[in-house]
Amino acid sequence: MGMVEEVRVHRLVEHLLAGRADGTAFDGTWDDSLTPQTMAEAYRVQDTIVRRMRHRGTEPGGWRIALTTDAQQKQHGVVHPVVGPVWDRDLHASPFGLPVGDTHNPLAAAELALRIKQPMAAEDGPWNRESAAAAIDAAALAVVIYDDRNISGLAAYTIGLGIADLAGSAVGILGPETADLDALELDGLELHTTLDGRDVGVASTSTYLAHPYEIVSWVATHLNVRRRQLEPGDVVLLGSPGEPFPLGPGDRIAVANDALGVAELALEVQPGAA
Repeated sequence: MGMVEEVRVHRLVEHLLAGRADGTAFDGTWDDSLTPQTMAEAYRVQDTIVRRMRHRGTEPGGWRIALTTDAQQKQHGVVHPVVGPVWDRDLHASPFGLPVGDTHNPLAAAELALRIKQPMAAEDGPWNRESAAAAIDAAALAVVIYDDRNISGLAAYTIGLGIADLAGSAVGILGPETADLDALELDGLELHTTLDGRDVGVASTSTYLAHPYEIVSWVATHLNVRRRQLEPGDVVLLGSPGEPFPLGPGDRIAVANDALGVAELALEVQPGAA
């Protein structure tokens, strides 16, 4: 890493962590000198944030992969997904009430979540659909809340900046888990979303660019390159196969599937217990 890049990584890490600590949103201005110049640099920022958070006692509870559909990649002008950590403190069992003051203009989406049951280390690879399937313990529906504090609305926004900012910070609300994976057609699940009891859409995991097991194998390989690995108990959120929905105070969103049950979140007007 060159000196200029090292300084930029350090300054961006401090800037992003400070913003998260005080809960401020980006106001439309941005120092272009902070923007990562490559994907590798962006992931170095992300890795540094993970180390800092671990030092403070906050561990990743899993990872979320984004841009897993053709439409999403075309929208962002890339030909690959991106991945970022989800903190253990931000993964909750359904139903869950999220205090409205904890988010800025939150977007909610239906996703598929897979639970890892064994370490996916580099020496056990290379990972593919079959080997990844053997490392997966259970599946569940999830309501995922995105809150990037308006960073994606900046005129200077790039996908590298999004990666550095943890690929879209997420809160995951997990429905009941099922370990009977052979009975599920994971690449053809229909996710029915209701908002305040009204049907607002049906998304299918068939829109993912690959089978869910292949997506997990990509995440495992990607983390191995970064000298990291999926650990037992980690949750992998596979990205939204459909469009996200904006939430307002008091809204209640639920995602349902006949085989996987329901995951439900309410955006509480008054602060609630986390």
